[in-house]
Amino acid sequence: MARWDLLHIITKLELGGAQLATLHQVAHSQRCGGRRVLITGPGGLLMPEARALGDVEHVEIAALARPIAPTRDLRAAAALAR
Repeated sequence: MARWDLLHIITKLELGGAQLATLHQVAHSQRCGGRRVLITGPGGLLMPEARALGDVEHVEIAALARPIAPTRDLRAAAALAR
């Protein structure tokens, strides 16, 4: 079976369907066999749940936020590229 990495990116872990689905997918995707990484913007009600995923690498990028702001969005894109 091939190993592959899994990366999920979401701006904010508020209490909502997309956020809950993201946490569920990252938490239950052990079959990928590779690294599992969750990249989020700051804050959100579900942040404690994200931090509790012990076998998932969690990276918080301060510039990854709403609403659209070109300068901040460029900083977020640069951080994602790194």
